[in-house]
Amino acid sequence: MRHIRRHVLPWSVAFFVLGFLLLYVIPSFSQLPYLVDGGLQRVILTAVTFAMIWLLGGASVLRPSLVGVRSALREASYPMVVSLVLGAINLAVDAGIIFAYGDAYLSPTWLLNILEALFLCVFVGLFEEGLVRVLLFCGILSRGGGSRNGMVVAAFVSSIVFGAIHVLPVRGAVDDLVLVQMLLKTVQAALIGLLLASTFLRTHSYYGVALVHCLADFLLFVPEVILGSGDMSGGYVSQAGGIEAIVLIVSYVFAVVLYMPAVVKSMRLLDEALVPDHGCFVESWVPRETVSTMRGASPRPPEGLSVAPAPFVANQLATNPVPHRQTPTYPPGWPR
Repeated sequence: MRHIRRHVLPWSVAFFVLGFLLLYVIPSFSQLPYLVDGGLQRVILTAVTFAMIWLLGGASVLRPSLVGVRSALREASYPMVVSLVLGAINLAVDAGIIFAYGDAYLSPTWLLNILEALFLCVFVGLFEEGLVRVLLFCGILSRGGGSRNGMVVAAFVSSIVFGAIHVLPVRGAVDDLVLVQMLLKTVQAALIGLLLASTFLRTHSYYGVALVHCLADFLLFVPEVILGSGDMSGGYVSQAGGIEAIVLIVSYVFAVVLYMPAVVKSMRLLDEALVPDHGCFVESWVPRETVSTMRGASPRPPEGLSVAPAPFVANQLATNPVPHRQTPTYPPGWPR
């Protein structure tokens, strides 16, 4: 274990690759509904990810804490707002199809489907944030977090990898349409990942960014599980070609444009981050609220520091009070 904690970067990358590969070899519970099956797989993967984080010395980041969660929800609220808007649009479109053509239908188990989707999204958020934001991002910070440039590089590299794992591995032939879909989906997910990385760096709240991730996914899932069977087994890339691929490409272009403002917020958060920051595999890493969240609150002194003056200073002030500044007097006609 000492060897692992002395060489954080290579081991964190190795653990990240292992966690990603486990996603495709973990046992499936095919007799269960798709959402429950996916949720149980993520429960196992989350447990394995937690174990790898602990081995690297990141036990502090896993301690349950509400500190920083409110700040994370505020700083990274944009993806949730976008998901809410897109989810509402999808719901309205599907409802229109129901009344016009009857091609969609209200699932008789819609409430159960919503609960199953929430179960899946909670552990997708915990697993993916633990895998990318904790293992990979903090691993890179352990080596490059001594400067702001190093922190920015860590955020961008981890975010691009986060986008790429949404379309990898590729199965089947890759034509031009498939390649364009993969590229656009990678960019769209990377934009969200950049905001999550910068928020994590600012708040140190793993559970905060995991909650943001969960809610952003869940708000998109709701229309699908209300209208239909709740089977979300389709991927991010269509290899069927034709109109289905074109629709996905257009939707990804639209999503990339929508998420561009997140880049501005991400760069502001990275610019305001404290330097140095060597990631969550050090004892000093603890969740924190951002200044704007604590607006209106009285400043608190550091632990162990009293707000009262030291006895010697207090006695001196009592015996030798500071004289008030007196207004000077001038002779008549003297220029003032």
